[in-house]
Amino acid sequence: MGRGRSATKLIENEKSRKATFQKRKNGIMKKAHELSTLCGVDCCLIFYSNSINDLPEIWPRDRIQVRRMIEKYKAKKA
Repeated sequence: MGRGRSATKLIENEKSRKATFQKRKNGIMKKAHELSTLCGVDCCLIFYSNSINDLPEIWPRDRIQVRRMIEKYKAKKA
């Protein structure tokens, strides 16, 4: 049997919240890499932090590749 579903709410402890964010971010990046590799699809991730000083984090790290995917998305959307 699996674990029961817990209520989603803000983690009050800032240190714990940052650690959870890092773990979940790494997990999502791993899944995106697997999806891209196994299914041969283009995908990218953009993470925005609550901190004013932090720049958005992207996956894959190659900005040219991310920009190409965003432009491709915009072209299909129009």
